[in-house]
Amino acid sequence: MRNAIYEETQGVRAFIVDMFLVAQLHALWKGDETLTPDLFRHVARTEFSAVQPMLQALRSGDPSRIQKFEDLIPYDIDKHIEQIRSLMPAPQEHTPQVPTHASTVAKAKAQVMNALSISETEANQLLMQVMNGKEQSARALAKAACKLYFDLEDKAREEGTDD
Repeated sequence: MRNAIYEETQGVRAFIVDMFLVAQLHALWKGDETLTPDLFRHVARTEFSAVQPMLQALRSGDPSRIQKFEDLIPYDIDKHIEQIRSLMPAPQEHTPQVPTHASTVAKAKAQVMNALSISETEANQLLMQVMNGKEQSARALAKAACKLYFDLEDKAREEGTDD
C-alpha cells in the first residue's frame, strides 16, 4: 500500500490526503471498508486525472518537466508515515464512551424504570443501547430507551406469531 500511495502521489502531501479520502469514500460506497493498492491506483487515475500531468513530470525525474510545476516538491513518504505513527497513541482496548453525565443517566434510568416498570438492570441495558456518543438530556435518553423497549416487544411478538 505504501508503494501504491507513493507511486500515485509522488509524495505530495495534498495529493496523499485527498486521494486517501476519496479512496476511503469509494471503499465505503462499494460496501467494502478495505483500502487496497488497486483501489488507490484506480481512484488516483480516474478521480484525479487533472493532476496526472504533474505527477508524470515528477515520476520522470526530468528537471525541465518538473519546472513547469514549481510547487511540486517530492518528499520521503516512509519518513512521513513514521512521523505520523510516532504521533499516534498506542492502541488501547475499545471501551464504549459514555458521553452523558452520570447524573443524567441516573435520572433517565429512574424515568425508564418508572415508565416501564422494569428492573434497574433492564433499564441500564436499554440506556446503553440508545446512547449514541452525543450528549443527550435525561428526557431524550428515556424516550429513546422506551421506544427501543416497545420496538423489541413488537419484534418479539411478530416472531412469536410466525411460529
